[in-house]
Amino acid sequence: MEKKIGKTRHRKYDAQFKEEALKQIENGQSVSSVAQALGISEALLYQWRKRSAGSPMGNTAEVELLRKQIKQLETESGYFKKSLNHFQPLAVKEMYQFISEQRKDYPLQKLCNVLGANRSSYYDYRNGKTYTTSAVGQTEMKQVSELFSLHRRRYGSRRLSKALQQKGMRIGRFKVRRLMKP
Repeated sequence: MEKKIGKTRHRKYDAQFKEEALKQIENGQSVSSVAQALGISEALLYQWRKRSAGSPMGNTAEVELLRKQIKQLETESGYFKKSLNHFQPLAVKEMYQFISEQRKDYPLQKLCNVLGANRSSYYDYRNGKTYTTSAVGQTEMKQVSELFSLHRRRYGSRRLSKALQQKGMRIGRFKVRRLMKP
């Protein structure tokens, strides 16, 4: 038996060669027979098969096409999200009108999620319910803001609700908290 002196050379196999070898195994030939026919080790074939299980080697063109489509969709959604910062309407009616216009192109759930709107509120708007605050709501808001400024903006919702209740107003702390929000 001859001994090899020096470095052994590792052969590199291209993707097409690996693909053909794995196809032969998939068609029912044994790993040892394919390895013997191609002049490679069985361990190498097992490695290739293990690596190809995670990624589709045979569909490289299809995978590349899907990657391009994903990239295009990500950029399109990025444009929409970026323009949203400039668009964000102060009036709720404008936002609901925009949703009504875009509903034919996009699902309602997606539009509401992206714009930060409630679906039920959109349906209320569509069915004609108004969003003007009632006279009672305006007086409550006025009293909360007056009491808040009277106490030098130091009272929280709990203390404000107790103070308003002592004045004879029927109001809870969660409503006070909601009215305090800008």
